[in-house]
Amino acid sequence: MPNKTLSPPHLSPSDHHATSHAHADCMSDNLNKPNEEDGRASDIQCTGDEPLGDNDLTEPCGEFDDMGLCDDLLRGIYGHGFEKPSMIQQKAIRPLAFAKRDLIAQAQSGTGKTATFAIGLLQNIDSSWRTCQAIILSPTRELAKQSATVADALGRYTGASVLACVGGGSMREQAN
Repeated sequence: MPNKTLSPPHLSPSDHHATSHAHADCMSDNLNKPNEEDGRASDIQCTGDEPLGDNDLTEPCGEFDDMGLCDDLLRGIYGHGFEKPSMIQQKAIRPLAFAKRDLIAQAQSGTGKTATFAIGLLQNIDSSWRTCQAIILSPTRELAKQSATVADALGRYTGASVLACVGGGSMREQAN
């Protein structure tokens, strides 16, 4: 899986610096164990400057409705055809959406990783701000376009604007 670093817009540069360098182990006991639904393994590791405490956001959450996501984002999730979150989604969406820490999530192909980080990212977007609030870096054009397509579909009711900007073309033309 390509590395993706997402910094929610509510973090100041000093907060991001702190979360990048302070490490609090919040790995679940179920790491590297097969996903009961599809037999695929998923790994979650959070790093941050504050302990998770009793409310461990990496504990699996079996329903999208129970994740505390905004209603418009839930409309996009269900409208995109999702019914029940995969194991990587159960473990990673809430830390991406609500924790002030970096997240490393690893799972096999076809488990919903792109939707996972798109949902976590979209939860943090304030559509009233007409400025870039998040960047997803991808190693290939195909993955960049796939990520933008998924984020656009999931965020269609949130008011978020999504742009895939890839090398080899004019940024101005791609923005139009």
